[in-house]
Amino acid sequence: MADQREDKGRLWLYKNDYAENERHPFKTGNGEISKEFLRHLVEKAKATNEDVVKVNCAAWERVSQKGNPYVFVTIEPERAKKQDARPAAVDSTSAPRTEEIEPF
Repeated sequence: MADQREDKGRLWLYKNDYAENERHPFKTGNGEISKEFLRHLVEKAKATNEDVVKVNCAAWERVSQKGNPYVFVTIEPERAKKQDARPAAVDSTSAPRTEEIEPF
Protein backbone atom coordinates (compact mmCIF):
# COMPACT_ATOMS: atom_id res chain seq x y z
CA MET A 1 0.00 0.00 0.00
CA ALA A 2 1.29 3.48 -0.86
CA ASP A 3 2.21 5.86 1.92
CA GLN A 4 -0.85 8.01 2.68
CA ARG A 5 1.36 11.12 3.02
CA GLU A 6 2.37 11.04 -0.67
CA ASP A 7 -0.68 13.00 -1.73
CA LYS A 8 -0.95 15.43 1.19
CA GLY A 9 0.43 18.47 2.86
CA ARG A 10 0.68 18.64 6.64
CA LEU A 11 0.93 21.59 9.02
CA TRP A 12 1.63 21.82 12.75
CA LEU A 13 0.41 25.07 14.32
CA TYR A 14 1.38 26.02 17.87
CA LYS A 15 0.48 29.01 20.04
CA ASN A 16 2.50 32.05 18.99
CA ASP A 17 4.21 33.11 22.23
CA TYR A 18 5.50 36.26 20.51
CA ALA A 19 2.10 37.66 19.56
CA GLU A 20 1.72 41.06 21.17
CA ASN A 21 -1.54 42.26 19.64
CA GLU A 22 -4.48 41.06 17.56
CA ARG A 23 -2.64 41.81 14.30
CA HIS A 24 -0.08 39.09 15.05
CA PRO A 25 -0.93 35.47 14.23
CA PHE A 26 -2.14 33.56 17.28
CA LYS A 27 -0.68 30.29 15.92
CA THR A 28 2.42 29.62 13.85
CA GLY A 29 4.27 26.51 12.85
CA ASN A 30 5.90 24.35 10.24
CA GLY A 31 4.57 22.24 7.44
CA GLU A 32 5.48 19.94 4.62
CA ILE A 33 4.10 19.20 1.19
CA SER A 34 5.06 16.02 -0.60
CA LYS A 35 6.55 16.24 -4.08
CA GLU A 36 3.58 14.25 -5.39
CA PHE A 37 1.14 16.77 -3.91
CA LEU A 38 3.17 19.69 -5.26
CA ARG A 39 3.25 18.06 -8.71
CA HIS A 40 -0.52 17.62 -8.56
CA LEU A 41 -1.00 21.29 -7.67
CA VAL A 42 1.22 22.44 -10.54
CA GLU A 43 -0.56 20.16 -13.03
CA LYS A 44 -3.96 21.38 -11.86
CA ALA A 45 -2.85 25.02 -12.09
CA LYS A 46 -1.65 24.50 -15.66
CA ALA A 47 -4.82 22.65 -16.67
CA THR A 48 -7.27 25.33 -15.57
CA ASN A 49 -7.73 29.02 -16.19
CA GLU A 50 -8.37 29.61 -12.50
CA ASP A 51 -6.22 31.98 -10.44
CA VAL A 52 -6.24 29.53 -7.53
CA VAL A 53 -5.94 25.78 -7.04
CA LYS A 54 -8.55 24.52 -4.60
CA VAL A 55 -7.63 22.02 -1.88
CA ASN A 56 -9.47 20.23 0.91
CA CYS A 57 -8.30 20.81 4.48
CA ALA A 58 -8.97 19.13 7.80
CA ALA A 59 -7.78 20.11 11.28
CA TRP A 60 -7.47 18.38 14.65
CA GLU A 61 -6.59 19.79 18.05
CA ARG A 62 -3.83 17.67 19.60
CA VAL A 63 -1.30 17.71 22.41
CA SER A 64 2.42 17.04 21.77
CA GLN A 65 4.47 14.54 23.77
CA LYS A 66 5.85 17.53 25.69
CA GLY A 67 2.30 18.56 26.62
CA ASN A 68 2.02 21.52 24.23
CA PRO A 69 -1.38 21.92 22.54
CA TYR A 70 -1.31 22.35 18.77
CA VAL A 71 -3.50 22.14 15.70
CA PHE A 72 -2.64 19.47 13.11
CA VAL A 73 -3.84 20.32 9.58
CA THR A 74 -3.85 18.15 6.47
CA ILE A 75 -4.18 19.52 2.96
CA GLU A 76 -5.27 17.27 0.10
CA PRO A 77 -6.08 17.80 -3.57
CA GLU A 78 -9.71 18.76 -4.05
CA ARG A 79 -11.62 15.66 -5.07
CA ALA A 80 -14.69 15.62 -7.26
CA LYS A 81 -17.78 15.59 -5.11
CA LYS A 82 -19.36 12.18 -4.80
CA GLN A 83 -22.74 11.66 -6.38
CA ASP A 84 -25.57 11.28 -3.93
CA ALA A 85 -25.74 7.56 -3.17
CA ARG A 86 -29.46 7.68 -2.45
CA PRO A 87 -31.71 6.36 -5.23
CA ALA A 88 -33.56 8.98 -7.21
CA ALA A 89 -37.16 9.56 -6.20
CA VAL A 90 -39.60 7.70 -8.40
CA ASP A 91 -42.57 9.57 -9.81
CA SER A 92 -45.62 7.57 -8.77
CA THR A 93 -47.30 8.27 -12.10
CA SER A 94 -44.47 6.64 -14.04
CA ALA A 95 -43.86 3.67 -11.73
CA PRO A 96 -45.12 0.37 -13.11
CA ARG A 97 -48.26 -0.98 -11.53
CA THR A 98 -48.07 -4.25 -9.70
CA GLU A 99 -49.96 -6.07 -12.41
CA GLU A 100 -47.44 -4.80 -15.02
CA ILE A 101 -44.44 -6.34 -13.25
CA GLU A 102 -43.57 -9.71 -14.70
CA PRO A 103 -42.56 -12.53 -12.36
CA PHE A 104 -39.07 -14.08 -12.56
